[in-house]
Amino acid sequence: MSLQIIDYLEGYKVQCTRRGAYAIPFLQNQLAECIDNSITPATFALCGNHPDLRDHRITDDYLDILLIPFAGRDFLTTLDLSFNRLTDRGGAALANWLKDATCLQNLILASNDLGPAGAAALANALTYNTTLHALDLSHNPIGGDGGLALASVLQVNTTLQNLTVRHCDLALPALMALWTVLHRNTTLVHVDVADNLGGAHHHAPSLHADAVRHVAHMLAVNRTVTHLGLAKLNIDDFDVMQHLAPAIEAATSLISLDLSGNHIMQDGARALALAISTHPTLATLDLRHNHLGSAGSAALARSLLDNTVLTHLYLAHCALGADALLTLAHTLLSRTNTTVRVLALWGNEFHHRLVAGRNPPTVPGAPVMDDQGRGACEVWDAVVKAGRVAKDALDVCFYCVEGEWNVARNAAFAPDRDEGEEEDSKDARRARGGRDAPVRSAEGVERAELAGLGV
Repeated sequence: MSLQIIDYLEGYKVQCTRRGAYAIPFLQNQLAECIDNSITPATFALCGNHPDLRDHRITDDYLDILLIPFAGRDFLTTLDLSFNRLTDRGGAALANWLKDATCLQNLILASNDLGPAGAAALANALTYNTTLHALDLSHNPIGGDGGLALASVLQVNTTLQNLTVRHCDLALPALMALWTVLHRNTTLVHVDVADNLGGAHHHAPSLHADAVRHVAHMLAVNRTVTHLGLAKLNIDDFDVMQHLAPAIEAATSLISLDLSGNHIMQDGARALALAISTHPTLATLDLRHNHLGSAGSAALARSLLDNTVLTHLYLAHCALGADALLTLAHTLLSRTNTTVRVLALWGNEFHHRLVAGRNPPTVPGAPVMDDQGRGACEVWDAVVKAGRVAKDALDVCFYCVEGEWNVARNAAFAPDRDEGEEEDSKDARRARGGRDAPVRSAEGVERAELAGLGV
């Protein structure tokens, strides 16, 4: 397999010479290192925001120089070209290449300048390509036409499993088309359409309501989608109570739901609490940047007494006061709920100390605890010290100076860390091909684990 890397490097140099183009030193050095160590990388991640690539971002003209040497070689499973300068012309070139790329599984094109034509070309390529599992077009202005093209191809494509189109200016008609297709699509498992409304909802409230009904109906009938991203879609309490909460309760395959950055308040939080209290599969719920307030969070805390599945709960910047934070802490300390292991609480009102002798609202089923005027910082510090939540599984940390408790953001927060995994050094991660490694090896690592990492 390492012979393929030698051939690719030689082919890359030839293309640079023929076109009078500059050979990227970083890429040459990484490939040479792979050859020296007999490593065949399964991933190329030529991200334009990498310190060594900021002055060598990939353009439409340079793209062919990179793609042509891949012809006849089958080692690449992930290509990450995010944060570059690709336009519709580059999208068309990638689409032509995709038709013959028989081993590529993950294509990441986030934060380029692909428009509707580029998205349509890629969508057309997916009618031929039968290996691509994940496509990320986030932060590209593909617009409604690009979104409709993707929705159309999903009617025939049976291999794509992950589709991420965050902040792509899709607008409501394209979103509704996607939800309609997902009534019958049985291959997509991860769908993220966050932040795609722009200003359209201000002019067409009825259309917004239709879109919410479409996604709710999709959730109620689809048994394949397990991860759904609905952040920043202007979803409010009415949307949740009337449509989403009942659909979530019926969506018995849903594992992860992102509703961050919406307009959900206490009534919506109450409806969600009822929906998740006995949900059989939902493990991650992200409600960051919603104004849930104390009443909304208290309802969520009560739902945790019955919930035995939820492991990740994100409530950062949710306008939770000290009473709400203490209620949640008591729920965890009661040991009635033993499954929630990761929490995000930064941006709430830890410093608002309760009056001495006043306790937070009681949670039925949890023991009554007298905080004796202790602040939320002190009680949550006790939660961590009791081992109920690991230090790096909480996005805040606490310290006491001269009797005054303080809260800080936890730089060690690692929400995706496997339980029991020890922290390791940057060098150790590089040695085994981790996040800081510029090249990922296929040897000894399943290729499905390589998405988004590499050169």
